Amino acid sequence: MTGPPTLDGRDEDALRSALESRAATYLPEWDPESRDGATALVSIGAEFGAALVDRVDRLPAAQRRAFADIVGTDRRRPTAARLPLSFTLDTDAERNVPIPAGTRTETADGERFETDEAVEATPASPVAAYAVDPDGARTLDHTDAVAEDGRTTLFSGEDRQHRRLYVGEDALDAAAGTVVTVTAETDRPLDGDLVWEYYGDPPDGAVGWHPLPTAERPSPSGIDGLRDRQTARETDPGVVRERFVLPGETVPVSVDGVESHWLRCRAPDATRSRSSKT
Repeated sequence: MTGPPTLDGRDEDALRSALESRAATYLPEWDPESRDGATALVSIGAEFGAALVDRVDRLPAAQRRAFADIVGTDRRRPTAARLPLSFTLDTDAERNVPIPAGTRTETADGERFETDEAVEATPASPVAAYAVDPDGARTLDHTDAVAEDGRTTLFSGEDRQHRRLYVGEDALDAAAGTVVTVTAETDRPLDGDLVWEYYGDPPDGAVGWHPLPTAERPSPSGIDGLRDRQTARETDPGVVRERFVLPGETVPVSVDGVESHWLRCRAPDATRSRSSKT
């Protein structure tokens, strides 16, 4: 592999000094300080030599640009420097402060910048932070980093994604033994079984969320029921149909500020959440 080209780098004064030092060897009787024809020839040679050295020294850069053109690489156009900028409001500020586009700022060393777009500086402080991983369907709480030293490892910690679907309906005000049919359409097949629950008062427990058993009568071995469910999934993988029998009376409860009679569907930890319409 060849090394980088050796550049001369000498200017007119350096070449004149080199010529004068060589002339002392061949013409010891000549005085470089004299204003004669020899001095003029040395000055002309130094001027022409400096122009030649400059052109030769620029040849590698020209060849590099020519090579970039051959391989089809475009050179970047000159653009203005950009950097992130933050605004800090006074502690007594009670409302947002508009900062119009084109607001000029200056760095400590005198470099001037201006904002591209209008923004609003707010006196609010963050109180919570979450990281959302769409591929893994996870929501991770990083609020401790906001409250403490501001450092955390993203996408680490406890998964706060519940993966639950709530179905509220006043007509679910039903007694024990009532059969309920639920049909849901999803954008793709689900990866695992779902856990259905109802909020109510079971015969032998306290009011709360309790398992909702299916209304189908399982065979002694359970093989037929498993085969039927698998066949249904393969026939229409985007539709979930379930028939349940309420083991106890439903009780109204408030979910996200809405009071009604509720069923809910939970995806186990191994099942990734999917968008759906019901």
